[in-house]
Amino acid sequence: RDVTVDLKEGAVAHVSTQSSTKVQRMEHNYASADVRLSVGPDAHLDYVPEPTILHADARYAQSLTVDLKPGASAVVADVVVPGRLARGERFDFERYLARTRGKGPEGLLFEDATVLAPGESDPRTPGVLGEHAVYGTAFVIAPAADAAELSDALHEAVVEAGGDAGSDDAVRAGATALPNGAGVAVRALGDRAESVTAALHAAWDRARRRLVDAPAPAGRKY
Repeated sequence: RDVTVDLKEGAVAHVSTQSSTKVQRMEHNYASADVRLSVGPDAHLDYVPEPTILHADARYAQSLTVDLKPGASAVVADVVVPGRLARGERFDFERYLARTRGKGPEGLLFEDATVLAPGESDPRTPGVLGEHAVYGTAFVIAPAADAAELSDALHEAVVEAGGDAGSDDAVRAGATALPNGAGVAVRALGDRAESVTAALHAAWDRARRRLVDAPAPAGRKY
């Protein structure tokens, strides 16, 4: 799957998917996605697809690159579900690899990689996913913003949205500044895709109000 988005100067856009991406069982090779996002001067892009569900014996690799022009900003998010949880299928996929790169006018701002390979190393260990199943990330890429202030605001938003500890809907989440003043990374762990998505949406909403003075889109998809 190849996705290319090119925003012109001053544009504001929200790009998503109609439903979750289901990566099916495979015997050979792997499924892949190459996402290239170009955000023009003083433009803003939200690339927030629905969750990715990794079925048993699936292999999936995703490469996402965001190229920002001066004054531009972007929010890119991803939620990974390790199987059809309602059927008791958890971490039966073979491999998941996701690389995210943020670029500015002067070159590379940051690069982040997530690798999950249950057959080689159990993700359900301390320091990885621990007792949780669903993993979500959001990158708020805004070189013109105050990264420390934005990080504090987004951390507060995801903590407030995390729910009560011990409940099925509880989410562990936090935010930290990206290198080179690029913006903020938000990460969330939980047991339900809906809960992790809601926590990331809270951070997205807080960021969007600061960056473009408008709330994050919400509503049912058809």
